[in-house]
Amino acid sequence: MRTIVEYTDAKRPRNQYPRRIVSPTRPAACCADQMKVIGKQHRDRGKFVYKRCSKCGYTVRCVVGLDWRWIRAQLSQAPRPVASLRSHPWRETWIAYRWVS
Repeated sequence: MRTIVEYTDAKRPRNQYPRRIVSPTRPAACCADQMKVIGKQHRDRGKFVYKRCSKCGYTVRCVVGLDWRWIRAQLSQAPRPVASLRSHPWRETWIAYRWVS
């Protein structure tokens, strides 16, 4: 998943949305109260927005919805289980033998 956020402590926090956002690597105590949505909603394997602390500059990517078209496409391309890899029928499990004996 691509992102425009660069997490580093070597540079000072900078908001150059929509090109790039420089963010500290860890949140501070102020982040719980000061997070603001920046920009508009994006779509990449789901709907998301960027939230940035107005005090320290910490930025996160918040998923606000799933893209069901992408999920459906991934599931349709997933390999199907082979018959030999499936679990045995209920009669052949150890639980069935335990009750029969």
